[in-house]
Amino acid sequence: HAGSSTKAARADHVHQRETTAVALAGPADITTHMEACSTVSGSGSLSLDLSAARQFVLTLTGNGTIAFANIPATSARVVTWVVRVVSNGHTATWPAAVGWGTMLAPVLSTGGLSDVLTFRTDDAGTHILGFIAGEGY
Repeated sequence: HAGSSTKAARADHVHQRETTAVALAGPADITTHMEACSTVSGSGSLSLDLSAARQFVLTLTGNGTIAFANIPATSARVVTWVVRVVSNGHTATWPAAVGWGTMLAPVLSTGGLSDVLTFRTDDAGTHILGFIAGEGY
């Protein structure tokens, strides 16, 4: 008919979502989940080993050059880790792969205060995003 149109549903435009079933032996209690925390202290070359932990407390006793070791190879997941830095007035040099967005690497708090930094990668550390999660704690 002139002036009318008909729209038909197309089977190739149906979107399906993948789901994965997880079997639990009992009720899930997420309140007892804890992450390992690794403490690193020193100056010079300092390595934060992601095979040991994803939470770190880094205390600088002098200026430090930080490296991230054993970042898991990722194909379909994001790896995130958190570093609480107690700089004691010293500076940290972060790996060249870390980008801080439109900002430069953070100036760390002094006077015994700490800063919380979060890092994220989805390509095994080729590109790492650095975020300031909190300052002056």
